[in-house]
Amino acid sequence: MKFAVPVLFLLSLAVSVFAAPPQGSSGNVTISSTERMLIQMLLSDESFGPTFMERCTAEADSLLGTKQSKETCVCAFNHLVRNDTLLYLLMKSMDANGEIKDFGPLGMRLLSPCLPPEFTPEMEKSIEEECLRVVRGGNRSRCKCAYKHIKKNYTVKSLLEEISLDREKLRLKLVGLVGRCVVP
Repeated sequence: MKFAVPVLFLLSLAVSVFAAPPQGSSGNVTISSTERMLIQMLLSDESFGPTFMERCTAEADSLLGTKQSKETCVCAFNHLVRNDTLLYLLMKSMDANGEIKDFGPLGMRLLSPCLPPEFTPEMEKSIEEECLRVVRGGNRSRCKCAYKHIKKNYTVKSLLEEISLDREKLRLKLVGLVGRCVVP
């Protein structure tokens, strides 16, 4: 995710202010009024929301499907802008150019409370399409079988937690499951 130059200035200023996160008794970050003002300036940048949504939906689309990824990312953005700890972590995860260095762990913290409790039909279709795309020898019936194994053994959250740190895990999991699926 990349942000505009004025945002980079604010971000670098904010990161210098946030050198070490002050911890409250609940483990949440306590942000001063000055830090809050800097964060609000970041959030008010017109490119912040659209850039966040673009990056989030691009990463979530292949598993959640278009409709669900949009709903989940809107929820995640709303969760982000109301949570000092997540805002702090977002700012700390950016490099000097305004790029997020590693969105995986932070992305999962943002998405987790917004995920549907169960796999949706759109997610089934997306996972099957991903299977057809990445698995050599994967046909529709074998990919449906692989999806059934995933649905039986994972919740939406547990699947995304497992693959959020390493996207290659999904491909390997699908390859392994397709190999076990013998469909007449």
